[in-house]
Amino acid sequence: MQATIYNLAGEEVEKIELDEAIFGIEPNHAVIHQAVLRQQANARRGTHDTKTRADVSGGGKKPWRQKGTGRARQGSNRSPQWRHGGVVFGPHPRSYEKDMPRKMRRLAIRGVLSGKMTDGQLVLVDSFDTLEPRTKSMVDALTSLQIGDKKALIFTTGTEGNLRLAAGNLPNVKMQSAHLLSIEDMLNHDVVVLPKASLDVVVSILGNTGGRTKLTLRGVTAKPAAKASAAAPAKKAAPVAKATPVEKAPVEAAKKAAPAVSTVEAAPAEAKPEAAKRKPATKAPATIIAGNVVISNVHYKDEEYVELRNDNDLPVDLTGWIVRDKNDADQAFTFSEGTELKPGSTTKVFTAPGHKQSFESKRPIWNDKGDVAELLSADGKVVSTFAYGSYAEGEAAPAAASKSKPAAVARPEKVVISTVHYKDEEYVELRNDNDLSIDLTGWVLRDKNDADQAFTFSEGTELRGGGTTKVFTAPGHKQSFESKRPIWNDKGDVAELLSANGKVISTFAYGSYAEDAGDSETTNGEGSKK
Repeated sequence: MQATIYNLAGEEVEKIELDEAIFGIEPNHAVIHQAVLRQQANARRGTHDTKTRADVSGGGKKPWRQKGTGRARQGSNRSPQWRHGGVVFGPHPRSYEKDMPRKMRRLAIRGVLSGKMTDGQLVLVDSFDTLEPRTKSMVDALTSLQIGDKKALIFTTGTEGNLRLAAGNLPNVKMQSAHLLSIEDMLNHDVVVLPKASLDVVVSILGNTGGRTKLTLRGVTAKPAAKASAAAPAKKAAPVAKATPVEKAPVEAAKKAAPAVSTVEAAPAEAKPEAAKRKPATKAPATIIAGNVVISNVHYKDEEYVELRNDNDLPVDLTGWIVRDKNDADQAFTFSEGTELKPGSTTKVFTAPGHKQSFESKRPIWNDKGDVAELLSADGKVVSTFAYGSYAEGEAAPAAASKSKPAAVARPEKVVISTVHYKDEEYVELRNDNDLSIDLTGWVLRDKNDADQAFTFSEGTELRGGGTTKVFTAPGHKQSFESKRPIWNDKGDVAELLSANGKVISTFAYGSYAEDAGDSETTNGEGSKK
């Protein structure tokens, strides 16, 4: 499918090939209608409320006695039938949010773009770089592009500085980020204007890549100008393209069409950034440490036995392990095959016969001075010892020679930027993946590309283990950025979390992903965590 690119003077600059799977399908009106209803419903706040008879003030006294007045019986003057009474079945706060599969949302957007292309309501522009920051320059450009006073929707990438100044006073012109692709706005405007850079974003979202990687158009610089393909020679005039009406292609032909045509060439799909799909840090899998199986106690008041304890988080197989008297190798017990000691539990080895686990030889005298019991693993390594003769019978038993677990400590690297939100309020959320609280005094959350966009946590700020905290981009909150409000959905914006000593703990790339097409109200993504 061919389309013409124009400059701001209305002159034809070049012709490019567009993907028929995006701009040439048969619109599915039912899916488009469902997508518009969803977007309108999700825009509702749902804060409406009415007072029931339980909420209305007053009504605690019975207006008159039950019988003898000739009037109808009444229990309260705040019943619904009374003036100033409660409201029955009135609206109460609720959520109108609706969900819709991603494939259906993108099918609806492709259908709207295809309809605009077919009706000649899609204008492709080279760029707005040459536009002067004056309203008259914008009016002249719209007139040259044969748009005039029609309602126009211009998709931007955030780099058109003069465009907002030139079009800000025109009531019939609206600018919107190309990452949002609002169906309702496209249908409410007569003309959709797509600069080349915005066209690159639209193709990367709706193309065969699934909307998570970047495609490069020949002659279009998506990132640095040096990386633009030289295969299609760019003409001097700044291209601005107006879509020529074309015949509607059947859906089957659109599916078989190449993702990009001649001048539009799909660059190899880049691998998803590992940070974009990285999940929150999880604990390392538990391992068995032989040294965590210890002789925890000896008992010889009523029955004489040696007690073993497993301090591991996993069961330990004791097959072939030995408990013995260090000074007399005949005083020993070998655990049979299949003997297992559960985590945190104990088992006993008796010195007297008649038990399931007893010493094989003569009964040891454990209260002799200098007697020591040893625990050996299956490979003959001494795992734990216990000196029995160091105390006399009736005295308190000595503490077991066990290896306790190290005390838990809060690790700064487990504090991460978990998400960014700009549906109703714009904020950055931090999450503490430690089991313990961590002191955030002096920690800094900032925009990596603009040091003025920063927030420093005050003294005494603490984040509980497993808890979250928010830092808002707009003023008026307890925790807000100190300078002007950042635009977090700009391409390449990166937030950094720094500890009190200036070390970078976590980063989150805001512009590294595009919002789900058609969902201009919600933004969710997983950020990169270091």
